[in-house]
Amino acid sequence: MLRGDAVRVLYFFFRDRIIVLANGFIKKSAKTPRKELEKAKRYMTDFSFKGVAMNIDDLRTLDDLHSESMQNPEYAEAWENLQPELAVMRAIIDARSSLGLTQQQVAERTGIAQTEISKLENGTRNPSIKLLQRLAAGLGYTLKIEFVPKLQA
Repeated sequence: MLRGDAVRVLYFFFRDRIIVLANGFIKKSAKTPRKELEKAKRYMTDFSFKGVAMNIDDLRTLDDLHSESMQNPEYAEAWENLQPELAVMRAIIDARSSLGLTQQQVAERTGIAQTEISKLENGTRNPSIKLLQRLAAGLGYTLKIEFVPKLQA
């Protein structure tokens, strides 16, 4: 995710169980640009013709790609730097989901706009401690932040 940008990814299903990411772009309006749709359609057509001969066992998962990429020190550092933000996003989503609430219901409980709840969950809004406290209280939780020692390699 690029900070502050709304990124969209176009995808298609191959052989009913494989999701292929065709292309991605930074969203500049509510409507998907025609050229991006055409690009995805061309890729899907090209992939389908070439993909017929593919061996399904040759396809890798995102976990495989991530594991391989973690061998690159720059990637590994960037991944580690993202973990605090991802942990906040996961905590918000998990708390809301465990209560069976929609974003709108959370907005009503907390007085925080639904659009802001969405931004918090997708990582496009960097919350203040006060906002997190307000969100936690509205969900019946207490905010806890802690420092933990780094693991020595």
